[in-house]
Amino acid sequence: MPKTLLEKIVFTVVMAAIMVYGMIVYNVALATGGVTNATFGMALHEMPIMVPVAFVLEFFVVEKLAALGYAAVFGSATNTLMAPIMLGIEVFGGNNMLAFVVVCSLAYVVNGNRSIYGAQENIEKIISR
Repeated sequence: MPKTLLEKIVFTVVMAAIMVYGMIVYNVALATGGVTNATFGMALHEMPIMVPVAFVLEFFVVEKLAALGYAAVFGSATNTLMAPIMLGIEVFGGNNMLAFVVVCSLAYVVNGNRSIYGAQENIEKIISR
């Protein structure tokens, strides 16, 4: 995890450049009917346009949405409420705590008591004993 703003910028630029290049190579290969040595060169032509766009979107928009999505998917898959909220706050910081509570609560309610853990019991079964 980056510790400073400069590290965050550098890591985001590297990630965006590699991701964009891979996606452009894939699209050029689809358009030309296969991968050749020329495919990698043709992909470089779109990099000056696509990398800044990917950087801006990742740096200002996607990062926060990805954190919320990570916590919501974890909570929904495990049918838990508090664990994904606490995990999201621990990993991504407490400045978005209200957003983690809202998203994880919504994921928990929508889940319908399904879980990836077959032996997990919900609280209603435990209380009714």
